[in-house]
Amino acid sequence: MEEERIQRVHQFLREYTEENAGYRITYVALKHHYFSWCRLIGLPPTAYGWMELYDVIYTRYPFPREEGLRALGVVGIRMKHPVRLPPY
Repeated sequence: MEEERIQRVHQFLREYTEENAGYRITYVALKHHYFSWCRLIGLPPTAYGWMELYDVIYTRYPFPREEGLRALGVVGIRMKHPVRLPPY
């Protein structure tokens, strides 16, 4: 995975999310916010994707792979409110 993409995910998570054991967000919602942010900062669709977000999330918030992110969501994180990102 390209280091620049990984750093971009970390920047997005620092700016737009907050952590707490009681928080939870679906991976799909988080992905849509990430994609919207990437478009907002002017990146072409080929410069970002779901895999770098998935890899960073799995590293920071482990979940059973057999269950998958779609089923469980991401526990321990939520979007800061208000996010004010354009819809993806």
